[in-house]
Amino acid sequence: MLKVRDQRDFWSGILFMAFGCAGLWFGRNYAIGTAARMGPGYFPMMMSLALLGIGGFILARSLVAGSDTIERIAFWPQLQVLAAILAFGLLIERVGLAVSVAAVILISGFSAQGLRWHELIALALVMAAVCVGLFVHLLGQPIPVWVR
Repeated sequence: MLKVRDQRDFWSGILFMAFGCAGLWFGRNYAIGTAARMGPGYFPMMMSLALLGIGGFILARSLVAGSDTIERIAFWPQLQVLAAILAFGLLIERVGLAVSVAAVILISGFSAQGLRWHELIALALVMAAVCVGLFVHLLGQPIPVWVR
């Protein structure tokens, strides 16, 4: 009987293989074609096969190499990051890009361990400025910076 020596790799391999199987299942009705004349199902099939291969490799490695057990899931930080994403979606049209990005950084920053307030505020201000500069000025996206 095979013994799982690395639970993290085992479940990661299972997850990769599940996504690979799902990709093959959902793309089964697309024409595949050939490498020279690719159909709409060629790339999804190749990516799904790659996921299956990577998952199989990781799964096999979990039976050979050992490591620590899986730690408990930290739900609170994950909920804070989810709340930050939801806040961005709700705020972007109401207050603009700058305030929305700053809100995302501040809300998700509460889940970080050992981060000081002044670092978090500085990060929020810098990221808001970078996002405004990148998306609005460089890429020319029609996103309001401030909503009055």
